[in-house]
Amino acid sequence: MTEWKMEDVLTALLDAGEVALHYYDHPDARLKSDKSIVTDADHAIEHDLEKLFNHPENGSYLIGEETVDTKSNAFIEEAFRNVAWIVDPIDGTACYAHHIPIWGISIARMERGTITDGGIYLPVTGEVFISEGPAILYGSMPGTRMTPQDLSPVEIVKNAPDVSGMIAVTQSIVKHGSLSLGNPVQALSCAVVPLTYLLLGRYIAYLGTLKLWDIAGCTALLNRAGYTCMFENGDVLGADVTESFYNLEPDHPRRWWLKERMLCAGSPDAIDYLLKGLG
Repeated sequence: MTEWKMEDVLTALLDAGEVALHYYDHPDARLKSDKSIVTDADHAIEHDLEKLFNHPENGSYLIGEETVDTKSNAFIEEAFRNVAWIVDPIDGTACYAHHIPIWGISIARMERGTITDGGIYLPVTGEVFISEGPAILYGSMPGTRMTPQDLSPVEIVKNAPDVSGMIAVTQSIVKHGSLSLGNPVQALSCAVVPLTYLLLGRYIAYLGTLKLWDIAGCTALLNRAGYTCMFENGDVLGADVTESFYNLEPDHPRRWWLKERMLCAGSPDAIDYLLKGLG
């Protein structure tokens, strides 16, 4: 599959969600070599997505969190020359493994190194965010398998930055940085929940360091909504996956990570507000 077909991607997200919920009570969590957590559900979902998307003979490649290290450099180079599907089978695995409902599934389409489309599914809350042409479709039906007819254009909310607004940060900010603002702050080991919730106005800003598959599915949605994602030096993070923004070198110890901390918010004023509190 090389083209973005919303109905097919929605089916893939919902199928993955059913697998995740099947393992949810007994995830069999263990540590990877980088000390991050992985579960049986991560592997099962990525296996299914690989069967669906990874067909190099047809110009379709899969870059997934759990299998990317098994791919050759030649495979990755071809993926960037053709169509690649960037997937995170469970973003927020630490939360998932501890039965904390802050996790989701991400699928993004990248063509010639540029992210074109994305979809996010939050199985516990039954929320879907997915691109369809220039639009972002949204649906929320917990406990029910949605159909395309259950989705409608999202009502984007961009709250003005003030001290009452919630800010989401990654764990690295808590462990190695500081944010000197009076706002309520949530430190989450999950990116897709706060990044999609920015669209609904539930957070006013997001700050953190992320890997490609953490942000890929959300990138397409945030770009469509006119949100700003940028680094502290002012460089804007768009849809291009290049070495200007990501560590892509094969031997880099932090391969696939963003090179700097990323700030994301609905307006330049919100970005400026966040920058003033950074330490």
